Amino acid sequence: MDKEKNESIKKSADDHFSRVTNVRIEMLRRFINRSARDAKAETWDKIYTTLKPFLSGAEAETANEPPPRLGPAYRRHNELVAMTSNQKVLLDEFSMLSDALRKQVLDRLAAASQNAPATEYKSLTAEENQLMGYFTALPEEDAEKQLLEITAIATTELQRLRKELL
Repeated sequence: MDKEKNESIKKSADDHFSRVTNVRIEMLRRFINRSARDAKAETWDKIYTTLKPFLSGAEAETANEPPPRLGPAYRRHNELVAMTSNQKVLLDEFSMLSDALRKQVLDRLAAASQNAPATEYKSLTAEENQLMGYFTALPEEDAEKQLLEITAIATTELQRLRKELL
């Protein structure tokens, strides 16, 4: 009899949690048991806000802060879906460059695209929107050539930074 009560209470709690968070309880179990490597940011946000009041220990001290996220904001934004892989690579490489190299890349693309207007992505900075405007205005062949050159610049910069660290 007690086992049946426990099962019904557990099922009721599972159903309530699933309704509140709109996340399957199996996903939460896999995540807690570490059989799932990660959860999508939207899924984690739903789970975290529900579990936040019950956290104890070190998590309780930071319960008012959202969980840490890695990567730039544009990686998590819906506009990312509309971007091509070359655009995503360009943004990743651009974010790795120093300020001087960023200016150099922007000047290079501005000259190649004849100062095309900036894009209007809400998830990008003004500088990144300018970069994307220049890049998207280029013909496909020119864009690929420019991307290869920027990749070489970013690779050299990362190798230099790595030598400094080691």
